[in-house]
Amino acid sequence: MLHEEGPNPAGPALVLQARRHLSPMSVCDCSGLTPSSPEDPAVHQVPAQPAPPAPPLPPRNRSQLFDPDEVRRAIPLLEESGQVFEVRILKGVPETGWGKPRTFAGYFTPEDVQELIKGLGTFKAWSGVYITLNSVDPALRARSAGRIKEAEATASDGDIVRRRFLLLDFDPVRPSGISSSDFELQLAMERAKSVRGFLDEELDWPAPLLALSGNGAHLLYRVDLPAEDSIVGSVLRSVATLYSDKLVEVDRSVFSPAQLTKLYGTMACKGDSIKERPHRLSRILEVPDVH
Repeated sequence: MLHEEGPNPAGPALVLQARRHLSPMSVCDCSGLTPSSPEDPAVHQVPAQPAPPAPPLPPRNRSQLFDPDEVRRAIPLLEESGQVFEVRILKGVPETGWGKPRTFAGYFTPEDVQELIKGLGTFKAWSGVYITLNSVDPALRARSAGRIKEAEATASDGDIVRRRFLLLDFDPVRPSGISSSDFELQLAMERAKSVRGFLDEELDWPAPLLALSGNGAHLLYRVDLPAEDSIVGSVLRSVATLYSDKLVEVDRSVFSPAQLTKLYGTMACKGDSIKERPHRLSRILEVPDVH
């Protein structure tokens, strides 16, 4: 995490400066994705009534740890054809035995999606599954080409050849190690939509991907920057200064070149899944049209 630096009066200017590095999203089939709400509440507005209680949770088996169709939809939205990316599983437990939860990783291209889905199906538990946001050195594929195995090494900042996304991660404030409640998730999603509206209407940013992380909300803006470019960190600090509070935080730490995001279509499994704080499937909710 970054150290707090206090209010940043240059915040809006830095956010505006980043506009020239953004590019519109590619054409993608977004059939079946959740449409946006017709009206977005103002930033920091808290709904008057808490969300209704969550329904009882059905028992979950291995096949419910991920949705293959959602994974197939997500990969081409995040990765270009032929681009190598890392998939990392935290606290994974293979179906062949419990043992101690461990970290697993594999290297894939979008053309390997069936092998990826096959690999995910060999696990019966994990805390979360993640994917690199930015372009990985193709040589890393030789570590574990098109398959998932226990990680001996994972992608680091020096392994990234180009930045492709700026991630804004909206996380509801709660104790560590647990899932968000439905009400907390609602707050994070509303905050993300409000920030998206501000960046669009006031600063003319292109539309991002909107995703459910499982416990919060993600906005993913496509960029084209050198791996070592520092503007991403500056923009994150500026947005966090403007839009974080005691209910929802904009994560300031997701600026590194080797940053991970959820592999959308997989279950986020922090702590135990209880009625008030259930495990949820991460997924991409909205995909912008080409500008």
